[in-house]
This record gives sequence, structure tokens and C-alpha cells, in this order.
Amino acid sequence: MKIIFLILGTLFSNLLFAQRYSGVNVNSIKGKKYKDETGFQTYHQFSLGINLPRSLNYAGDAAWPWKLFKGYSYKVIVPGIQVEYAYNWQRIAIHLRYMYEKVDEQVNTPQEQVRNKLHQSTYGLGVHYKWLYQDKLRLYSGITLGSSIQKVWENGSGYNSTSSTGYGSIQLIALGIHYKLSNFGLFGELGYGKKGLLYAGAFYSI
Repeated sequence: MKIIFLILGTLFSNLLFAQRYSGVNVNSIKGKKYKDETGFQTYHQFSLGINLPRSLNYAGDAAWPWKLFKGYSYKVIVPGIQVEYAYNWQRIAIHLRYMYEKVDEQVNTPQEQVRNKLHQSTYGLGVHYKWLYQDKLRLYSGITLGSSIQKVWENGSGYNSTSSTGYGSIQLIALGIHYKLSNFGLFGELGYGKKGLLYAGAFYSI
């Protein structure tokens, strides 16, 4: 009889333990931490970033960081400011982005005197793959494809004109770093293309 009560008592205590911790990540019970503690999350992310001088004059992009020839110069009035939304699932993130910039371009040679103001809007769709996924730190790589619409106000040789042209755009991300503080965090990217060699900003995730 004692054996029967002992078995029933053991089963009942196990049942209470299971009820108490149902739905709880057992990796964090009693303060213990394990290698697989951070599980994949599905979340939405909104970010705001700015790019440094770009690495690629892709399909009509005017904002080169160097003077191409004597008499040519440009001034970045508004650098590439980008707003981005990302849907994160497992290790994959799908990104929608919009970037705006404004450039003042001048050509002053004996053959030509022209001054252009370029307003450029870029829309893109991209994918990131997180190859390191931890609670606070995440490393990723990816690619973004899109289209740039360039509006030009030209003033030179005694006449003014306005034109609008569309171009393709691309951004390859060799290494991206996310550091999550809470819902807020900081990020930086090293890449090649429309957003430039270096791109950085802040994000908010829900």
C-alpha cells in the first residue's frame, strides 16, 4: 500500500510541476541559461537610417563622392535618408524601403555651364538572412532591388528646364549588425550600391 501511495504522490507532484510551468520557457527556469535559449521570433520592424557617400553610380545616380573632371562639382544638400519596414520571420526578413536625397550638381567648363538640382526618390524591396541570431545581437546579409525616380531642375545656357527619369537600383549587404536594447535598437551595414559603403540608423520593433 505504501508503494501505491508513493507512486501516486510522485505522479501528482509531477503534474503540479507541469501545470505550474506550462507555457514557460524551461530554459530560464531557476535562472539557468542554455545555448538554445533565444528562440526565433516573428516581429515587425520600423527603421530610420542615413547613408554616407555612396560606392556606386548605378544607372544615372548623380551623387558621386569624387570630382569626375576639372570644372565638375556636386554638393549633397540632403543625404540619403531612408525609412524602412521589415517583416521578420525565423531567420528571414522582408524589407520595404523608401529613400530620399537632394543633390546640387554643377558643370563649369568653357564648353558648358550647367547647374542641376536633383531630387531623387528610391523605392526598394529586399531580403535579409540572419546568420547569427541572439537575444540582443544579430548579424545578417542581404540584397535590395528597386527603382529610383530622379527629378532634375536644370539651369544653364540661358534656359531652365525640368525633367523626370527612372532608373533601377541595387544594394548588396555584405554585413549588417543589429543590436537590440529593448524594443529600440541600433544597426549598421557594410555594403555596395544605392545605400553606399556605410549605412546606419535606429529601429523599433513590435
